[in-house]
Amino acid sequence: MAGAIQLTEVDFEQIKLNLIDYLKSTKQFTDYDFSGSNLQVILNLIAYQARLNAYSTNMIANESFLASATLRDNVVSNARSVGY
Repeated sequence: MAGAIQLTEVDFEQIKLNLIDYLKSTKQFTDYDFSGSNLQVILNLIAYQARLNAYSTNMIANESFLASATLRDNVVSNARSVGY
């Protein structure tokens, strides 16, 4: 049985390597060569999407706090919530 997929990385290549390691740990892909295969395109898309999700989550978290917000609307909203 395969373990959990590690998608906590932010680096594209590391995410892709984690996905390949996960697939190699399954019964179906133990001896599969991932370089130059059609499955590589799918892995690239999944890794790219995971990187975009990490970036978006980081930006949303930054804009949620007054000290790290950069957009004026978010700064005004955060300042209003603390009574300014």
